[in-house]
Amino acid sequence: MNLRAFSLFTIASAFGLLILGGFFHASGASLSCFDWPLCYGARATTLPLHQHVASAHRVLGLVVGLQTLILFFWAKRLDNPAFKKCSLALLLVIIQGLLGLMTALYQLPTIISTSHFILSLFFIATLISIYFSQLADLDQKAEHQNISFYTDWSGIAIALVLVSLSLSSLVRHSGSFEVCKESLMMCLSKNQLSDFWPRQKLNILDRVTQFVVCFFTLILSFKTINFFSQSHLLGKKSILSSSKRLILLSLPLPLIRWLSLEFHPNPYLLALEVAVGAFLLFELWWLFLSLQKVENSFSKTYHTFFRDLLSLTKPRLGLLVMSTVFVGMMLHPETISFFRAFFGLCLIAMVVMGAATLNCYLEKETDALMERTKDRPLPSQRMKKQTALIIGLVFLAISLPLLFLFINPTTAYLGAIATVLYVWAYTPLKTKSEIALYVGAIPGAIPPVMGWTMINGKFDMMAFVLFVILFVWQLPHFLAISTYLNEEYRSANIVVYPNKMGMKVTQWGIFILTGVLFLSALAPYYLDFRITEDFFWWSVFINSIFLFVSLKLLFIDSKDIGKIQLWAKRYFVASIVYLPLVLGSLIFLR
Repeated sequence: MNLRAFSLFTIASAFGLLILGGFFHASGASLSCFDWPLCYGARATTLPLHQHVASAHRVLGLVVGLQTLILFFWAKRLDNPAFKKCSLALLLVIIQGLLGLMTALYQLPTIISTSHFILSLFFIATLISIYFSQLADLDQKAEHQNISFYTDWSGIAIALVLVSLSLSSLVRHSGSFEVCKESLMMCLSKNQLSDFWPRQKLNILDRVTQFVVCFFTLILSFKTINFFSQSHLLGKKSILSSSKRLILLSLPLPLIRWLSLEFHPNPYLLALEVAVGAFLLFELWWLFLSLQKVENSFSKTYHTFFRDLLSLTKPRLGLLVMSTVFVGMMLHPETISFFRAFFGLCLIAMVVMGAATLNCYLEKETDALMERTKDRPLPSQRMKKQTALIIGLVFLAISLPLLFLFINPTTAYLGAIATVLYVWAYTPLKTKSEIALYVGAIPGAIPPVMGWTMINGKFDMMAFVLFVILFVWQLPHFLAISTYLNEEYRSANIVVYPNKMGMKVTQWGIFILTGVLFLSALAPYYLDFRITEDFFWWSVFINSIFLFVSLKLLFIDSKDIGKIQLWAKRYFVASIVYLPLVLGSLIFLR
């Protein structure tokens, strides 16, 4: 068995795990067995079916975890290009295991169960990416045909299905499923509008989104079939097969939802709905990767306005920033309604996208000098500077006033301060002084504070502690980046510690700042913010490992640039893993 076949086997196991999880969540038995990892002992023979399913789910979870671990070491041993994807899959499965454990032990709230489900979708999507990375490259003989349209729209369809599945998960876990069992028109009738409340709104939004997903997917599938059935491209067989399966998956969705409403509670129907919805998402992902593979088989890379717009907003950075906003919101002891939280998160995301776009606008010349950024829309001249400027200002002009009016002024002020510092202080300072490191860390530390203040608009001591942790974390994190990208920064005239103060100072700086981070991470416990002793020991454990990683740098000769850069890349990855482990423990261990 090769790596590709084993990844396919792991995908099948993970999908089975997803279906089992959907069944026992739908049956209401997900928290009926508190033994971990199994419902065991003398009473095991008398357990009802649902609890046996819970045990089977946990056993299969252990199997999937072991399979992912094998994938990781297999790819590492072969020095396979899929190693990074395998590393991501391993990280996701570890987080999934921790979430499952915490949910069973502490009966965590709806949003955690929903996050558990969403992460499982990302995990399986990562496994599918691993499988595709093992397929042979295509050698096209035909002339290039513009298939970028289909790739982009399949990506949009994936986002829509992900939103739909997330809403459906919230509906199931929050008890909103049976709030409105009538037809959609009856739920939207004038008499009921006066009695609207969040769970009913959530129910209606879920049903509308599912209808939109069904319609959009069918249109995309028919257009894709029509286009590729007339083409002579290699790889079209996979695309056509995937499009036909999408039609078969889309059509029964409304019927399954109607049956689920009609015969609720029925765990089998609800599990079937989860299975079909998840299968639809993975089929769309399969189509997207198939289209992308055909695109990549041509020497010329095609760019679309949609892709360039996405590139301007720096989605990877935005995802990391929004995860810290979410942590700040979840940490707050007070509650917030789902729709207000969702609206607030969307507005903060728009602030982040606006600031990132303006950053690209101001750094056009600098980006053109670096290998990894020279193909961005502005330095490659695929987009005019004025277009990027207008897009960035529109994002901010919409989001900041709405934050002020509908969330609270404090959050809006923090968003404005972060934008000003990031765009008009940090960005121009990068080419003048290494002090830009500290200036840039301020707007980077504000997002979790915005998540906190979004609840009640108060900037208190816990908000300050969150700021300090994120501020300090960014310093060694960016020093590691500037270490292994030192030459690129030098060529772009960006002043960083390695090329201004030397490598030895940078080595000691990373170690000392990691030690400061160690102390900062313990502040929530010592300041008595309802944090348990479990958090203290977990934080000591994680920070000790991270400090040991930084200590190894001091034993590398500062003249051995190759070894230092290799270590810096590892430290960078470790810092990405470190952050969710520490911030997540603040949520769970309190």
